[in-house]
Amino acid sequence: MRMFKRQALPVLALIPVVALCLGVSTAAMVDDAAALEQAIKDARAALGGGALDKAVSLAAEGEFRRMFGEREMGGDIELKLSGSDKMIWVESMSPTGDPTMRVVRTSGLNGTTTLESMSGAGGMRFGGMGGPGGAGAPGGAPGAAPADPAAAAERQQRQLRAQQRQVTRIMLALLLKGDGPLPLEFSYGGEADSDDGKADIIAVKGPDGFAAQLFIDKQTHLPMVLAYRDVQQRGGMFRGGPGAPGAGGGQPGQPAPTPEEREQRMREARERARTEPPTIIDVQWYLSDHKKVNGVMLPHTIRRAENGDVREEWTFKKFTINPVFKPDTFDKK
Repeated sequence: MRMFKRQALPVLALIPVVALCLGVSTAAMVDDAAALEQAIKDARAALGGGALDKAVSLAAEGEFRRMFGEREMGGDIELKLSGSDKMIWVESMSPTGDPTMRVVRTSGLNGTTTLESMSGAGGMRFGGMGGPGGAGAPGGAPGAAPADPAAAAERQQRQLRAQQRQVTRIMLALLLKGDGPLPLEFSYGGEADSDDGKADIIAVKGPDGFAAQLFIDKQTHLPMVLAYRDVQQRGGMFRGGPGAPGAGGGQPGQPAPTPEEREQRMREARERARTEPPTIIDVQWYLSDHKKVNGVMLPHTIRRAENGDVREEWTFKKFTINPVFKPDTFDKK
C-alpha cells in the first residue's frame, strides 16, 4: 500500500481552505484554479465521463474484514445509494463466531432522517465505516435514546451530522460528486509524492467543519486516497465492537452476555462518551482495484486506516449503476 511522503503542504493534515490562501500571490491562486479544473476534468474523464454524469444511483454487494484490537472479524455488506441524500448500509456478521447467531445492522440516511435498525442474535452492537456515521458518532445503542429529551435531541442531531458526513465521503470517493447532503467546495492543495509516482491533492471543504483531502493519481487520474480527521471510537476503532469495551458480544466460544450485562455495558459506554474528551485521529481510505461497471470506473477494494494503520477492508463483488429501488427502500422501518 502506498504511503505518501510529506511535501510543502502537509498531506494528511486537514487545513481550512482559507488558510491555504494566506500569503499566496494572485498569480499562484490563478494557477491553482487552473490546476484544480484540470485535475477534476481528468479524473471525471478517467472515471467514466458521460457515464459518470448519468450515474444517479448505485448498489453494491461485498464483504468486509475489520480489526477489533488484535481480533479480526468479517461479514457481508450491502450498499444502496440514491440521489444526493439517500443511503442504506447493511452489515451482516456473526460476532460470536457461531454462524447461526448472525446480526444484521442497517444504517443510513433519507434526507434529514437517519436510518438505524438491528436484528438477530441478542441485540449485540457493532459498527463500521457505514455504521451510524462511521467513526465519530458516539452515542447509545440503537433504540436506547437518553431519557432526557434534550440529550435525545442532541444525540439525534449528532447522528444526523455523522450520517451526512459519511454519505458525502462515500459519494466523493466512489463517484467524485460534491453535491451530496453536504455541499462541497474544492480547491487545489498541491502535489504529493509516493513511491509509485505523484498525486494531485484536492482540498475539500463543507459546512459544519467538514474537511477532507482527495488524492488523485497523476498518471491514471483515478482517486487513490481520501483522507480526513475524525473522532476515534470508544473502545477501539468502532464503538461497541464485539470484544471491545462496551461491546455487546464476547469472544468466540464464550456465552453471550445477559440482557442485564449488556445494558450495564451500554450505560458504562454512554458515561465514557459523556465524560471523556474525544481523541482525534487521521483517517485514510485507500481506493484500489478499479474496474469498469456500465462505463463507470469503481474501486472494488477500499481499505480504511487510522493514523496509517489499516483496520478495515471492503471488498465489493458486485456493483449496479442506476438500479431501480422499491419506493419504500429508504423508508424508516
